Amino acid sequence: MRDQVIDSLWPHLGVEAGAANLRKAAHHARQALGREDAVVLSGGQIAFMPTCQVDTDVDAFERMGKEALRSRSRAACVEAASAYTGILLPGSLYEEWTLARRDRVRSLHVELLRVSEAWGQLADVEPCDEQAHRELMRAALADGYRHAAIRWYGRLRTNLESELGMPPSAESQALYEECVAGLGRAAATLVGRQVELATAAAALRSAEDGELGALVVRGPAGIGKSALCRQIASSAARRGWLAVTVAAAAGADPYAPLVSVIEQLVSRDLTVLDGLPDKARSVLAELTALARARPREGGLTRHMVIGAIRRLLRAASDDGGVMLVIDDVHLADDATVEACAHLARSGSGFPFLVVLAYRAEGARPALTQGVAGLARAGRSVGIDVGPLDPDDVVVLASAGAPTKPDDKVLTQIVASAQGNPFVALELARTVVAGRPFAVSPSVWEAVTGRFLDLGDALGGVLCRLAVAGDDLDPVSVPALTGLSEPEAFTLLDAALAAGALIVSGARYRFGHELIRQALLRQIPPHQRIAMHREAARRLAAAGAAPGLVARQWLDGGRPHEAVGWLVVAARRAVKLGAFADALVHLDTALDYAPQHEDALCLRAEVLDALGDLRAPTAYAAAAQVVDEPASHDLRAKQALAELKLGDPPRALRTLEGSEPVSVEGRLAQALTLSGAAALGFADPELGTAKAAESRRLALASGDTAALVVASWAQAA
Repeated sequence: MRDQVIDSLWPHLGVEAGAANLRKAAHHARQALGREDAVVLSGGQIAFMPTCQVDTDVDAFERMGKEALRSRSRAACVEAASAYTGILLPGSLYEEWTLARRDRVRSLHVELLRVSEAWGQLADVEPCDEQAHRELMRAALADGYRHAAIRWYGRLRTNLESELGMPPSAESQALYEECVAGLGRAAATLVGRQVELATAAAALRSAEDGELGALVVRGPAGIGKSALCRQIASSAARRGWLAVTVAAAAGADPYAPLVSVIEQLVSRDLTVLDGLPDKARSVLAELTALARARPREGGLTRHMVIGAIRRLLRAASDDGGVMLVIDDVHLADDATVEACAHLARSGSGFPFLVVLAYRAEGARPALTQGVAGLARAGRSVGIDVGPLDPDDVVVLASAGAPTKPDDKVLTQIVASAQGNPFVALELARTVVAGRPFAVSPSVWEAVTGRFLDLGDALGGVLCRLAVAGDDLDPVSVPALTGLSEPEAFTLLDAALAAGALIVSGARYRFGHELIRQALLRQIPPHQRIAMHREAARRLAAAGAAPGLVARQWLDGGRPHEAVGWLVVAARRAVKLGAFADALVHLDTALDYAPQHEDALCLRAEVLDALGDLRAPTAYAAAAQVVDEPASHDLRAKQALAELKLGDPPRALRTLEGSEPVSVEGRLAQALTLSGAAALGFADPELGTAKAAESRRLALASGDTAALVVASWAQAA
């Protein structure tokens, strides 16, 4: 004990000098306290007032807490819990002698809060406590605050996934289903589309025989793609297929729609992961914490992700078929599109069909190329969803109107809708008995007129949410509205009742993208810019995807604020093997910050990974903006890229004067020299030496791909 005190107070002194200081300090302490036994040094121990009874706040709390728990009195437990003063000795969190006592005191406090039914406090100190969150959900429901209950569930789900890698229990999920039951409008009945449904049924039968992998549903906004996909998924479920529906959103992380698929499958059956190999689970763990496995060391590749997802789908199929419905896939990242195309093209060893629904006019090149490739391979069938027949529009409008429209009104709706179901329904919902029907000049006026008539407060909230995007986290929605929680939840109820918002899984979405676009049109440009900036700040604070935060800064006219977020998004994409998506982020960042070192260096590595002819030039550009010795490392990587692209003489010229110091740089140099020698462009003896060196460096780096290349170089 004495030695510990000396080491703590005078670590720079020797034993004798420290002991002298201790005796002197003890003497001053006795004088200050006026007691000879204030500090007693004896037998290598130090005692503080050993003849006195010492009572601390922790002792008092433990006595009071234990007595309250024995009595099981709620009032006594409330009083005892209030005596808790916080974490024991927060300045000594990692001192071993404090650990057991700290855990004991904290556990006592948690149990007191539980018996006290102080669920809010318990949820704060135990973020993964399901009972506390369920009780908070029940209380919110009882008070009529349905959205507060949804928010509590969202918080619980996030905490469980991040801390424990597991979804909420069946009891918590059932309570959540009670929260969202009946929220928003029921989905409109599908009218017409018999030819399209027959095509989908034939595609499903072909997929059962392994002849088909994709069903492509194309059409303009509002034409009814989502409604058709819902019916297709229902038909598949009736045939015994497992149908999983997700929607893509702009600005999300790579593979975000497929991550939603993974999480739905795991939440549905926790045992689905048990039969997967450890490698597959570790890949899935890099995508979502629900995989409950140690993430891989190093980055992923596209083939790793596709292979792991295929294994999961096979495990979930239970000897049946699996249908993935991805709506709004024109908003999806390239990695998701490429993965879906690969799964559809190569087959999965079990009945599998991916339904890709999108607007052709908004499709990115990766999507159009992927769909075209599937068609050429005979692995897909396409459905181009066109306008509804006038008779079908009449049926749809009659079903969607609050009161039955007369023939004149229906004729006007048919003429204005031009076969678009969304427009027809929006016009039909403006029909009010006893009031003249006025056809809006455009769908935008019809939508905004209906929602803005609900009041300025709701209109303002919807506009702010429209600026934030179409994938809204229930935890961050109140913050995005700028209102207090009770005010925000009241308006959210109205928005759901009006059909402006819907609940999708554990999140909110707009009832249709056209609704969001119509609301955005109501915001003057200068106000929209300010709202984008505020949304960027709030989304960043809420932990949103970096790509989404960057998009808000860009839309808010602050591109330099977006650059850092774009680089973060690119690094995340690289880690997941989504190199094409990383390149999009980096090119955007460099448009606004051409000399950004991290962006230039990462862009060169991405192009190199893609085997792009621009990789050497990108390495050269990065080398010009960084200091030595980093520039030497980049030139070595440039040389290796040139060698891989078939230009050994140029690679050797690039290496001249280069002296890389990092393991990566030296490995690139060694691989370049050994490779050039193997091709007859450098000294064979030097090549042999460098090949051996490259293998040693590859082993030191732990880079499997580099080790394979180095082994080939040595064998050559």
